[in-house]
Amino acid sequence: MPSIRHALPWIAASLFFALASIFELIPRSLAQTMIVVLPALMVASLNGKACALRRKGA
Repeated sequence: MPSIRHALPWIAASLFFALASIFELIPRSLAQTMIVVLPALMVASLNGKACALRRKGA
């Protein structure tokens, strides 16, 4: 499991979108989309493994 400091920027980004939506700085639909997408991006980037689709020879 990655250390918490690697996850802090992702947590901050999620909080930013949530707060920006609450204060109506961005459209609610955008905030909802980003709050769904950001955790998936976090898991993919904090995984630490090479992409399975990447060719071994490349």
